[in-house]
Amino acid sequence: MTSKKRKGLDLRRGIAIFLMFVMCWSSAGVVTMEEAFASGSITVRYGYTKMLDYEYFHTHDFYVKYNKKKWNAYCVEPKKDLMGRGKHAAVRYNDALVRKVLYYSYGYPGFELKTEKYLKGVHRKDCFKGNRGNYVLSHLLLSYAYDNKSSGSDAFKGLSDSSEKMLKRVMKQIQKWPAPPKDSKLRLDQTVIKASINEETDLQETPAITLKADSGKSIQVPIPEETKLIRCKANGEEEIFSPEDAESVTISSGDNFRFTAELEKDGTYQSPQLKGTPSGFQAYIIRKSGKQNVVFGLEKKRSVAFEIQWGTSEDSGQPEIRTSASEQESGDKEIEANGTVTIVDEVTYSGLTPGEEYTVTGRLMDKESNTELEGSEKSVNFTPEEASGTVEIEFEIDSDSLAGKALVAFERLYLGEELIASHEDLDDEAQTVFITEPEPEEPTEESEEPTEPSSEDQLLNKQEETDETTPTDETNPTDETNPTEETTPSDESTPIEANEISDEETPTDEITPAEDIQKKTPAKTSTPVRQVQNSQEYRDSSPITGDEAHLAFAFMGMAAALLAIGCCLAFRKSLR
Repeated sequence: MTSKKRKGLDLRRGIAIFLMFVMCWSSAGVVTMEEAFASGSITVRYGYTKMLDYEYFHTHDFYVKYNKKKWNAYCVEPKKDLMGRGKHAAVRYNDALVRKVLYYSYGYPGFELKTEKYLKGVHRKDCFKGNRGNYVLSHLLLSYAYDNKSSGSDAFKGLSDSSEKMLKRVMKQIQKWPAPPKDSKLRLDQTVIKASINEETDLQETPAITLKADSGKSIQVPIPEETKLIRCKANGEEEIFSPEDAESVTISSGDNFRFTAELEKDGTYQSPQLKGTPSGFQAYIIRKSGKQNVVFGLEKKRSVAFEIQWGTSEDSGQPEIRTSASEQESGDKEIEANGTVTIVDEVTYSGLTPGEEYTVTGRLMDKESNTELEGSEKSVNFTPEEASGTVEIEFEIDSDSLAGKALVAFERLYLGEELIASHEDLDDEAQTVFITEPEPEEPTEESEEPTEPSSEDQLLNKQEETDETTPTDETNPTDETNPTEETTPSDESTPIEANEISDEETPTDEITPAEDIQKKTPAKTSTPVRQVQNSQEYRDSSPITGDEAHLAFAFMGMAAALLAIGCCLAFRKSLR
């Protein structure tokens, strides 16, 4: 009897331990899956064209393409193999240090603001100068930041001691600079304003509009014809501008502005979309199991607009709404057809009663046919704390089926079941987004690597043969015999500015690993030799991402858990 009880107890313990193991494995996959498919996941086209050598290692001029714009991308794990070109999922990367270093890297706003000027006073070897060198230096800094400034960082592979010290010096300086601008909300407290008569000045005058944004952000407000703009700063100081004085006036966060015009002025003025400066900045990462992780950044250009109604003295406190639609991640109005995308329509309201519950409904219209997209209607309930504010409606669409179309967001505002305001104008630019045709897939370029790379021993033998015939120069490891060395900033082999990388560009000055070992003259024989990668890895263009692999692991884990429960129950039944 005791034996049977003990046997049953051991069985239950075994089942419990096994299930805990399986659930932990499954949970790990689910956590990774949640990170991969969290808000902010986007699909980008990733690629590269040239191999860029520096001292005794190399990288490539990576880039990503999103909404027909190109951005410099950077490998942050130099020792791993290349990821295949093609479509990959990218998720937001919120590491503060990596985001900051990326903002100040080559091809991004902070480089021209700070980094480029600072590097003029930093002693660098020739391979870290010019556009090509700036890209390589940024790659090394990001790899160092990604490793959390580890003493054994992969970023230092192939670097001399002097270059490592230089790299750390630049990193310390970047850490002192301001953080990248946030993706803050940018709005005006009023978007539809009606002029009334000012009896003291005998002019029409609008209510004041206040810019609500983070400190440091601003917009350029144009001055319409036959009007004057009055800017009131936070300290109460007022300035008056006419079209003859300036085309536009800078309005900073916390400033307010209003307009005046003669009594005869009539009609409606609609401002253009006014983009906030500086744009918000967000870092992203592409992960693929066993391959190099790649980071890049996107700017979010938020915008606002307003409307002035002249020639009326009606009460301006009636409910009004204006809307501005854009792609969620980039803030762009032109969206490349690229799978599922999210359009955010920011509804700005005024004249509401604080504390009352309102409902705003939205739908997307095909501008050409003036028909509603099936299933696009959304609604949001909200209770404003102030008479003016904003509320967002999100529309998730399959952009591939809408390529070439213009979509217009129509919005209605309800108090209970009563319609109190609407904004439904097919010709309103602010409400419109354009789904552009996708560009043809880029052909996979054949690698210039040897199809049958030599072994490391063969490469080392070639290096030794080179060392016997080539004099070494420890003070200048990148001498004139190095064909990959940059001679001028305008060298054809340098990576070009972000958004200007040519899809068809073919490297003309690349050196295969075997040639590289023969032609390079290392200063130290102990310097690690660049690893040779199989050419198949360079040609790999599989769109399967690391995120998708983690998703598969998560489902496998859950399936294994269910299978384990079934097996244990069957086993237990067999013991009875």
